[in-house]
Amino acid sequence: MTRPGTVVYALFLALCAGRLTAQEHVMPQRSGDRLGSVHFATSCAPSTAPGSDHAIALLHSFEFGAAISGFTRVLDADSTCAIARWGIALSRWGNPMLIGNRTTASLDAGRRA
Repeated sequence: MTRPGTVVYALFLALCAGRLTAQEHVMPQRSGDRLGSVHFATSCAPSTAPGSDHAIALLHSFEFGAAISGFTRVLDADSTCAIARWGIALSRWGNPMLIGNRTTASLDAGRRA
């Protein structure tokens, strides 16, 4: 094999290896006491603070579906809570470390949130 052919082949193998070793997985549902704690001071209604904090902890634990549900409950209680809208948008965006997971549909959903 020629030198350019070897380089192309090596690049091909490197690209394939990343895709082959990547895996999608679902984390087991975590209980509230295993999430850790977080507190963000917000301008939202004080009664929404525990729900907002829990949703942010879920978001930072990559529990995007549960985080969206939590932020939605916060919005139901206080429709002016901007951090809840931010949380929904960021949760819909998904894991920023995954390559190629930004489909047009997911970007549009994040923009609408």
